[in-house]
Amino acid sequence: MKRLFILILSVGLFSCNHKTNNQRNDLAGFINTAFPGQGQKTVIVIPGTGCGGCISGVEKEAMHLCNRGDVKIIFTGIRSLKILRTRVGDSILHHKNVFIDHDDQFYKVTNDRQDLWPYPVRVTVDGDKLLAISKDNVLP
Repeated sequence: MKRLFILILSVGLFSCNHKTNNQRNDLAGFINTAFPGQGQKTVIVIPGTGCGGCISGVEKEAMHLCNRGDVKIIFTGIRSLKILRTRVGDSILHHKNVFIDHDDQFYKVTNDRQDLWPYPVRVTVDGDKLLAISKDNVLP
């Protein structure tokens, strides 16, 4: 009976770890699809809804950050492109360092981390490897 319990526990832990690794790979893959190219990338993901104060502050800073070559911006969970355009300006939406996540792929690949969704998040990837994800100290 003890062996059966250990076997079930091991399988359960392995499958959870496998799912987390797959979602980490999916997030890195999503970012590499949004911004093709090799090397390390720092991406600020800004959701369309959530904590209004922290989102609007990061949106304002995004206008300056998108001109830096080392920082990319993803807008996700956008309910209205027209409202986003009014808030951040039309030119930022067409910038090469900005990606509009029309299909909410960020939410799909971070399904196990719903605690991240209402906040701006900083994600760092190197190739297909997710190095860091944080909702603290989002701005570089």
